[in-house]
Amino acid sequence: MRKKCVIHLAGTAGFCFGVRRAIRTALELGRSGKTIHMLGDLVHNQDVIARLEKTGIKKISRLGRGRGKILLIRAHGAGRRLMSRARKQGYEIVDATCPMVHLIQKKVREMDRRGYRVIVLGDRYHEEVLGIAGQISRKTMIIDGIGNIPWPQIKKIKKAAVVVQSTQNMDHVLPVVDALKGKIRELKFFNTICRPTRMKQAETKNLARLNDVVIVIGSRLSANTRRLFEISRALNPRAHRVESADQISPTWLQNAKTIGITAGASTPQSATRAVIERIRRLVAAPGKSTPAGMPEGYEFHLFLLAGQSNMAGRGVPAACDKKTHPRVLTFTRDNRWAPAVDPIHFDKPAPGVGPGRTFGLALADKCRNIVIGLIPCAAGGSPISVWRPRKKWTQTNSRPYDDAVRRTRRAMKSGVLKGILWHQGEGDCAPGRAEIYEKELTRLIRRFRMDLRAPGAPFICGELGPSADPGTNRFRKIINKSLRKITRKVRLTGLASSAGLRYKPDKIHFDSASQREFGRRYAAAYMRIAACKTRFAEEKKR
Repeated sequence: MRKKCVIHLAGTAGFCFGVRRAIRTALELGRSGKTIHMLGDLVHNQDVIARLEKTGIKKISRLGRGRGKILLIRAHGAGRRLMSRARKQGYEIVDATCPMVHLIQKKVREMDRRGYRVIVLGDRYHEEVLGIAGQISRKTMIIDGIGNIPWPQIKKIKKAAVVVQSTQNMDHVLPVVDALKGKIRELKFFNTICRPTRMKQAETKNLARLNDVVIVIGSRLSANTRRLFEISRALNPRAHRVESADQISPTWLQNAKTIGITAGASTPQSATRAVIERIRRLVAAPGKSTPAGMPEGYEFHLFLLAGQSNMAGRGVPAACDKKTHPRVLTFTRDNRWAPAVDPIHFDKPAPGVGPGRTFGLALADKCRNIVIGLIPCAAGGSPISVWRPRKKWTQTNSRPYDDAVRRTRRAMKSGVLKGILWHQGEGDCAPGRAEIYEKELTRLIRRFRMDLRAPGAPFICGELGPSADPGTNRFRKIINKSLRKITRKVRLTGLASSAGLRYKPDKIHFDSASQREFGRRYAAAYMRIAACKTRFAEEKKR
């Protein structure tokens, strides 16, 4: 066994937000001193269930007398008939169903009202699937694989709506959907696999391809953990699934230079930490884990994305925006590294396609020896006046500058800050603001570089697009002129042109195709500045 081994921990490993929300709800109830019952497991992890039971929450297998008691609905949800029966028996209901599952349930009720036969693709006896099917009184058809399609019944259906269990694997879903389309005249398909699941599965594919060994942590009862393991094993014969650290066999790790680790959505961090510590002891691995998908020999280059909504992105995502690249990662809301798929920002409820991800793809294509880390920090609608220390922006309920510095410093524990991408100014197209924009942005550049201890980090600005309003357009021209002045006066600054970019119908935000093109222009501007830095460094050495 080799003494040196690198551990790659998946950025998406562990609790998804739906599980985290359910556990938080349960713990708060447990502290209330009331009688709390949960029907079955809140989530599929026995360590978590044991922790909840210590707070006084009691797991039950069937409903009893509920007067004076609270019934906690698990993260997987429940059918309407069960909820109705619980209320009749006197229970007060606290619903910890994952919001993503709620959306599937809502879609099922809607399509049933519109006369569609509902088909659920998922594990036939899984609690989430049963809860989805239990949203309507008409019988729901459940299909759990391409080999289990009930063709005699399918042929009788004239129109159907297909939804998917939130933790399914799209590679298994699409063949079923294609088969149904050939037999059902009117079929509406809703891809209800949740975004955390898609991100976990995409990152797991990268782990399996780029590491010698893969360890998947999670309960045998967990459907999403099982799928992560199936994905890993299909791509890497040295993939293994464990529930706890003591299940790891030293023989699995023999001659491994890299080990990838991921964990199911209901696996607590304590279990993941224990697995990492055991692996380190077994292989004498270095003390620091690196972002997933980054093999030895790669440099990790970080880029801060700042500004307002056209940097955050409001373009409508397409299939191409959901494809992952093993060397383009994003720093998530939870401060973890994950494969970059749009939307990468989370400043407002409906983010979309921005220039950041395409910037990363373009850079990764040109520079094959680096991994790109994007740090999304833009705040929609923000004027430059709130990009100062301790200034709050009410629209996003954030402190844009402080949050950007804090997140970037945290990200810099994994890599090196190589640049800052900035697009902002629409919020300053007004008298008294546009005229001082050059001075304000120059100060901001200096402040960012100082607070991030990155005096040589290139700062790339993006031009504003034209406005249909002549009055506003006048101020946009002033701001764009200021940007051009800054690139001439302030060292290591560049400009990405907005010429020819098109707006969405709102005439404010660039559309998806334009955002992708903008990202490529940001990359070209950055590479020009980086090339100048390299030439200057070489001349200085001579």
